[in-house]
Amino acid sequence: MSNALDNAYAELLKPGSDYEVQDIEIDGVKQTVFANAPTTLHDVYRDASVKFGDKEFLVYQDQRWTFGEAYLQSTKLANQLSKEFGVQKGDRVAIACRNYPELVFALMATHGLGAISVLMNAWWTGAELDYGLKDCGARVFIADVERLERAAPHLKELDIGVISIRTDESFGLTLSKIEDLIATENNTEMPNVEMEADDTALIMYTSGTTGNPKGAFSSHRNIIGTLLSFELSAYAKARSLPKKPKPAPSSTPVKPKVKLQSSTLIAVPLFHVTGLIVQLFLSYRVARKVSLIYKWDPEVALDIIEKEKVTAFTGVPTMSRELIEHPSWDLRDTSSLKDLATGGAPRPAEQVKQFTKKASKIRPGQGYGLTETCGLGASINAEDYTARPTSVGKPSYPLVTMKIVDESGQSLPSGERGEICIKSSTVIKGYWNMPEATKKEFVGGWFFSGDIGYLDEEGYLFIVDRAKEIIIRGGENISCSEVESAIYEHPDVIEACVFGVPHDRLGEAVATMIYAQPGSSLADKSVREHLVDRLSKFKIPEHIWFTNEQLTRGATGKIQKRDIKAKAIEEYL
Repeated sequence: MSNALDNAYAELLKPGSDYEVQDIEIDGVKQTVFANAPTTLHDVYRDASVKFGDKEFLVYQDQRWTFGEAYLQSTKLANQLSKEFGVQKGDRVAIACRNYPELVFALMATHGLGAISVLMNAWWTGAELDYGLKDCGARVFIADVERLERAAPHLKELDIGVISIRTDESFGLTLSKIEDLIATENNTEMPNVEMEADDTALIMYTSGTTGNPKGAFSSHRNIIGTLLSFELSAYAKARSLPKKPKPAPSSTPVKPKVKLQSSTLIAVPLFHVTGLIVQLFLSYRVARKVSLIYKWDPEVALDIIEKEKVTAFTGVPTMSRELIEHPSWDLRDTSSLKDLATGGAPRPAEQVKQFTKKASKIRPGQGYGLTETCGLGASINAEDYTARPTSVGKPSYPLVTMKIVDESGQSLPSGERGEICIKSSTVIKGYWNMPEATKKEFVGGWFFSGDIGYLDEEGYLFIVDRAKEIIIRGGENISCSEVESAIYEHPDVIEACVFGVPHDRLGEAVATMIYAQPGSSLADKSVREHLVDRLSKFKIPEHIWFTNEQLTRGATGKIQKRDIKAKAIEEYL
């Protein structure tokens, strides 16, 4: 860090400040935490409703809520969840829907009761939703029409309360409408529930190397640590910038500038950490207005940026690229937009160069964080980023420590490639109902990320590969083994190997090489038809190739995925 940045951090971290840190023991491991942080997410919501009560908070199409109004909606819903559905501290409330405002109210209500919000992937099939509901042991399921339709056959067999969002459809279920629950509740006081910082607040499902998704469960402290880390970083960088000289006195009256409220457009799903923690939850802390979009459309996004004076946008690389390359970009007023960041997938270096040409006044940025770290890891922006477009930045100070290890777990020196390991008080508590997976990936306070990278001599992190068999398609993590398992259910398949291949827009696309029964008429169309009812649409391979011989194996007999992938890319793409 520069001297100016060092000094800024020292001032912000001094004893008694909002960002004072201390070392405490959590689950037997010494961790650095913010000493004066809010205890729970409910404290964050309540404090925002008091401090910023009349400020605009949530915008969806022609609907608007202030911070105070949103908190009131959540208070009413919390009372209904308690009275009508018996939700108590520690119960799981599962939510599956588009980025509707009701999702936000449901989160706030759940945390007000000390219950655990379970964010379910809205792309999931009915069978996947059924798995998640059973795995987390949900007491209540809150969903929109698409998710209800998929889950309905399974819900009829579960003893679970069902609440619908923005639909009159019931699909034969006994359910309540969320708008009716809120409208009929007269109690405007949040139930009084005792909560602790290390109570579980959230479960987010993430694809792993095994067939079923893993429920990453995090505490209030985990999540709030991420929020304060982002705040601290922003304030420190702002303080370290050289002060602009005051303009010379003028006899001409100067029109005072109108200071814009910070504003963000959330276009990534709220069931991912980038949208939920880095964008939504952080907005409560910094009085930021949040605009939600029904589904991604760059033209609609530009409308919102112009109308709502959006100051910051974070999305997967495809989104930011589609924004600045859209024919309407030069025709719209995007002057409010100051930051254009990406998360969830690497941004190609060439895209960073394009930004500096077409959007030179906008600061590009990139973050590296995982579900398992509550979105915190490393970040880079502005001149740092344009100078190092292939880096994801330095570890987030002061909570995050990183090391690079070899296959035996030994630390490697600067410049050498190995697995990225992260130690932080923002690292989750573990995987729900998966003690063995938790034990394997969380060792002595370190999370073994499965990403391969290196730290240079200046401490910048570079990611070069993944050790785990994960494909990242447009920000969505896909387990190779899950797709392989579904393919193997076809009677004509002898062997299958699933891997990711480069894709200009999505970063990676799903591909598979299949060795079929000799003489079978198996084709890509029949494979996709076989997978439709077994996998979410985004997991079905875009490229399906066949071989007439057994898949390449190593000395131990294991299928050599990397060799098959390299050969397929060379021959077919």
